[in-house]
This record gives sequence, C-alpha cells and structure tokens, in this order.
Amino acid sequence: NYCLILSGVSVIYGSLISLYQTSFKRLLAYGSMVHLGLIIFSISLYTPQTVTAGIFYLFSYIILMLFIFSFMLFLFEKDCYNNLHYLDDISKFYMHFSNNIVLSTYFVLIVFSLAGLPFFIGFIAKLYIFISFIDIFNIFEVLIFLSISVLSSSYYIRILRFIFFSNKHNKVKKYSTII
Repeated sequence: NYCLILSGVSVIYGSLISLYQTSFKRLLAYGSMVHLGLIIFSISLYTPQTVTAGIFYLFSYIILMLFIFSFMLFLFEKDCYNNLHYLDDISKFYMHFSNNIVLSTYFVLIVFSLAGLPFFIGFIAKLYIFISFIDIFNIFEVLIFLSISVLSSSYYIRILRFIFFSNKHNKVKKYSTII
C-alpha cells in the first residue's frame, strides 16, 4: 500500500511542478517522476498484466531517455571567447533546432512519444498500462492517471512550441558554464 500511495503522490506532484519549469534538465527530472510513479504503481499492483505492462513501459521509457540524452549533446553553444555553454532554458532551443530540420524532426518524434501521443511507443506503453488497470477493475485509477497523462502531455508539447514557434529575435544570452 505504501508503494501505491507514494507512486500516486509522485505522479501528481511531478506533473504539477513540471508545468512551471523552464529548465530542460528540471523538466526531465520532474517528468521522470511522473513516468516512474506510473511504472511503480503498475508493478505494485502485482498481477501478471500490470507487472508486464510496467516492465514494457520501463523499457520504452529507458529507450526514450537514451535518445533525449543523446540530443542533449547538441544543446551547447560557444560564446565570443570560445567557451562552451550548455543551453538549459527551453525558450532558447529555437536557436539550435531551427537550423537543422532533420535533428528537429527526430527530437519532435521523441517528445511526441514521451508525451504519449497516439501511434508512438509512449502511447502504446501507456495504453498497455491502462488496459491492465481496466482488466483488474481499477477504473478510478485509470481516470486519474489518464487525466494526469493529458496534463503531462501539455508540458512536453510546450517544448515543441519553443522550438518551432519561438521568436528568433528574442535571444537572451544567459549561460551556464561548462567546466
């Protein structure tokens, strides 16, 4: 019961806090609270359907995080002194992804999958978890996690808003130095 309560609290807390994040690393951290809370909740119900759904969601989430961390390698820029600086503010992503359409397309596909939009691996994993909840008659949990999933989709889609619909004249130089 403690795992169920703590995972439910982490899902709710992570989804509410990540709505107001502008730092990409913090957004990923709070988003991972939501994803792992859903995985722990699914595994804690301890039926064959929920455990396999949780493990499938865990594997798909690990693959998506590997792709996201590989894209984080591209989020550096040089200043006038040739020092590397990491771009952490998601409002500055337009500068890097606007020049390379292939890179931005792959990043969009990964973010769509993290958001759980239909026909991506994130959607299939969440659907599998929701179906396993329905199989054991946890309709109330399905409604709660479905509404939180819709809420968490909004902060992933917000990243795409900054990539494609940002004003390119709105460049603010705020660096976090790489040592």
